[in-house]
Amino acid sequence: MHQRQIIREAVHAALLNNTSVGTKVSKNRQLTYREGQLPAIDLANNSDDVDPASADTAPLELFHTYSLDVRVRVAVTDEADNAMDALAEEIEPLMHADPFFGGAAGGNGSRLTGTTFNIGAEGELDIGLMVLKYDFQYYTDAQPVLSGMDDFNTAYATHKQGADQADADDAEDNIEVQS
Repeated sequence: MHQRQIIREAVHAALLNNTSVGTKVSKNRQLTYREGQLPAIDLANNSDDVDPASADTAPLELFHTYSLDVRVRVAVTDEADNAMDALAEEIEPLMHADPFFGGAAGGNGSRLTGTTFNIGAEGELDIGLMVLKYDFQYYTDAQPVLSGMDDFNTAYATHKQGADQADADDAEDNIEVQS
């Protein structure tokens, strides 16, 4: 399972049945809602940036900053902003209670980096949308997993000592790994 999915599932478990939306929390982005399905929360990948400096590590271990959107939708009424704020007041303490999400979030944990608000039509409904953006930092081992290959036991190498050297005079090395 990819690290992003592990994080989404941990966040889902933290929010499910722990806010006033009850079970209306989705592990993946929801594109449409119908009458009676609001308020609701869904989780959506925003971005997953890799620090270019981590490409210089040996063994290769990439440092990621993954942004997860916790998207809250409410019905549009005169109280839509208050409804979104009330849900933020429920969600934020749950997200901050264990910023490491039991180890799923990586060594640096998570942090709220911003919140956006929008009112607009989605399908048949006018919806108030609040997006709480959380960043998670984690490492991945970028080494390929090789299987079915023989172990490296022997190497043969040649090297010219100078530009005018004949091929027959190349330096030769036979390398055998002792096991």
